[in-house]
Amino acid sequence: MENKKRVLLTGASGFFGSHLLRHLLFNTDWEFICPCSWTHKGTPERVENAIAGMDKNRVTVITHDLTAPFT
Repeated sequence: MENKKRVLLTGASGFFGSHLLRHLLFNTDWEFICPCSWTHKGTPERVENAIAGMDKNRVTVITHDLTAPFT
């Protein structure tokens, strides 16, 4: 049984986070959960550019502000 890592990556829609996401997608086989609130300077386009040409099934973007409770 294969034991893949699943990583919670906050800030993936920002400048640094999107580049880190791209780097990790290229250099690992991990899966990523990326909570994004879109209320800061992050943009959906940064996430889209980071996963362009990569396996999009390895990235799950959840629109959620981490200061609010999950329901």
